[in-house]
Amino acid sequence: MAQPLDEALLARKLGETPFVVVDLETTGGPDGATAILEIGAVRVEAGRLAGTFETLVDPGRPVHPFVTRLTGIDDCMVDGAPAIAEALPRFLAFAGDAAVLVAHNAPFDARHLDAAHERLFGRPLALPVLCTIRLARRLLPEVRRRGLDHLAAHLGVAAFVRHRALADARITAEIFCILLERAEAAGVQTVGHLLALQWRGPDGHALVVHVPRERLDSVPQTAGVYHLLGADGRVLYVGKASRLQERVQSHFAASARGRPRHVALVRQVHDVRTFETGSDLGAALLEMRHIRMFRPPFNRADRQLPRVPFIRLARRGAFPRLALTWRLGFDRAAYVGPFATRQAAERAQAVLARTFGLRTCAGTLAPSPDFVPCTLGRDGTCPAPCAARIASRGYHQRVDACLAFLEGRDGALLDRLETREDRALLDDLRRGYRQLASVTERKHFLVLVPTEDPGAAQLYIVLGGRLALDLRITAATDVIAAWRFVADRLVHGHEAPLARADVGPSTVLAAWLRDRAHEGILLPFDSAEDLASRLDEVVVTLDDLRQRGPLPRIDGLT
Repeated sequence: MAQPLDEALLARKLGETPFVVVDLETTGGPDGATAILEIGAVRVEAGRLAGTFETLVDPGRPVHPFVTRLTGIDDCMVDGAPAIAEALPRFLAFAGDAAVLVAHNAPFDARHLDAAHERLFGRPLALPVLCTIRLARRLLPEVRRRGLDHLAAHLGVAAFVRHRALADARITAEIFCILLERAEAAGVQTVGHLLALQWRGPDGHALVVHVPRERLDSVPQTAGVYHLLGADGRVLYVGKASRLQERVQSHFAASARGRPRHVALVRQVHDVRTFETGSDLGAALLEMRHIRMFRPPFNRADRQLPRVPFIRLARRGAFPRLALTWRLGFDRAAYVGPFATRQAAERAQAVLARTFGLRTCAGTLAPSPDFVPCTLGRDGTCPAPCAARIASRGYHQRVDACLAFLEGRDGALLDRLETREDRALLDDLRRGYRQLASVTERKHFLVLVPTEDPGAAQLYIVLGGRLALDLRITAATDVIAAWRFVADRLVHGHEAPLARADVGPSTVLAAWLRDRAHEGILLPFDSAEDLASRLDEVVVTLDDLRQRGPLPRIDGLT
């Protein structure tokens, strides 16, 4: 809603200014399909409630069932109510030309009033707007939660009736009167000062957003990567999202309560650039590539990589440790995971340590028979190498037994476990390890995921744990070209462990294996000949993927 540059209004004393606190109920639904259902308003003059306005509105469309459950307003109640063409002018007459509008979460109400006014009169409303959420951030810094119920409870405002327009407007008006008192006590005297206060950042300086709302609304609501650009076109920040518009808008919606670094970013952003990918995997890999390419100042090194827990079992050292880690490493260790939560990883670590007799403690050991082991060593869960109760050779036999199980070379172990829970957990761990090994060790696979173009798909080929090919394909000839690339590359072999540059893509791929659900198709293969024998299936899968329907189950495809 546009803020007029009216010097007389901006200079008016707060006690001499009429405020109209408004709340809307709407039909619900996607943006552009939501209509105003009810308008409630309370007039505030000299810090006191002075009058009310209330009307139902016939939206000309069905009321969403969720809205009916929340508000009690159904289609029968609005049947015969005035249309917005009659209700809005009545509300504006109540508000008056000299009033300042106030709302809780004002952008929501302002957006709907603005749209209705523009449809009826061809121009947006010309009244300035105050948001009680923004004012509360500045005037009630001790309050962490600023929903209407939480603010009412904190300030002692009765809120027994909720989710009807006039009732919510009255609660908001009482909160606003208290905020006005706080503002005046802090030295805020005029409307202009109060409007400036709500737009200050946490550092007290003005928070100016240079990107027009229309530009933010034009961002596509698809998966992809976005750049936040400075006035000179420099890339300040690179991010990814499953829903680009929602994520980009959140930067500016959250800026008033953000950390100083985030506020500093928003102040410098003048435009947004987006790249649609059609898949979360494509977005994650493209984001990582762009961060390395542009080195944006507001991205922190490797912070874009998924933070997911793994279990790491080293293969070297006298007494390798079974440890938790948040990153794949470029070493020859064995990695199990990724896990959905730290708690799940810790439980799996405990079961593996107990089953195979492996240590989980940190640090380099200096075994000594005089050393008193921890509780795990005293109760026999850990073989206590710290107390010299097991030699390095015997301990490595336990490491080898664990690796043999994870790699599927010891299938009898599950039958020897005492509890069904341990058997189920270790069976899941073994499957997860073998799938992750496709990324972290010398395994090969291809991935097909959708793109923003219905006529294409994105092909990723991993060779020896490294992302070797990233190719958009539209026809069978592209698949043949990818196979020729694989055949040529496999001649050279992939015996070395992951290099530092490979860790980022491998971490992204590992997280995708955990989270991908039904986003794409994964096909492991052992050799170029193995892949060649299944190219027909890949082409068929490509056609199915481009149709955007349910993907078929093909033997060998997961």
